[in-house]
Amino acid sequence: MRPIAPPETAALNLAAARLDGVDSLAVFRALLDSAARPGRAVGIPADLVSRLPAPLLAALALTDLDHKFAVLGDTEDAALGCWAPLIAAATDAQPTTALGDADVVLARRPPTKEEVGLLRIGTAEAPELGARLFVACRAVVAGPVVADEEHDVAPAGSHRFTVTGPGASMPRRVEVAGVGSEVPAAVADANRSFPAGIDVWFIDDAGNAVGVPRSSQIVLEPALPHHEDITLNDGDN
Repeated sequence: MRPIAPPETAALNLAAARLDGVDSLAVFRALLDSAARPGRAVGIPADLVSRLPAPLLAALALTDLDHKFAVLGDTEDAALGCWAPLIAAATDAQPTTALGDADVVLARRPPTKEEVGLLRIGTAEAPELGARLFVACRAVVAGPVVADEEHDVAPAGSHRFTVTGPGASMPRRVEVAGVGSEVPAAVADANRSFPAGIDVWFIDDAGNAVGVPRSSQIVLEPALPHHEDITLNDGDN
């Protein structure tokens, strides 16, 4: 049987999801800052992350009644249930299962290459019609590319790529755990027709957000040896 939040818990969740102007602006600013400086991790305020999952906060802050949205991997949990009904109730936005119609897509699980390929990219004349994609990660860190130490290893299940472009004139490295390399590769494919494309944020449970706007170029790095005991640590942002 699926866990279902009791009515009183559901009411509290809805109240928390209806971000007031101050909280919504704080999340929006963090996301905007991360997009303006691709390859740098920006923290969503910790007091908000203690109330709701950071990827959900991002979707709530950038979705309104004029938007259609989709949630991938929207399984119920005991705390919040499914997220799509919560977003719809809190923002008055319209949920959709047609990814090509969605203005905002929240991926609770890694999206497939085919799913990313279905997202709306807008046109050269109207790039603002491109979708916004939020990808929930186990962990994400980012910073300048520096000379690798000898015997460099990566945490198990993590992948690296570099981003360059406006706001990142020097390459910056992004290391994402819990998301396969096919996701940044699919994003790079979607953004080959700049200024058309999609804006993407990789967000972990701690509230670290790394923006990869459509203007960024992504280069995948060769896979490194993995070590189960390595912990992701923030680089010099």
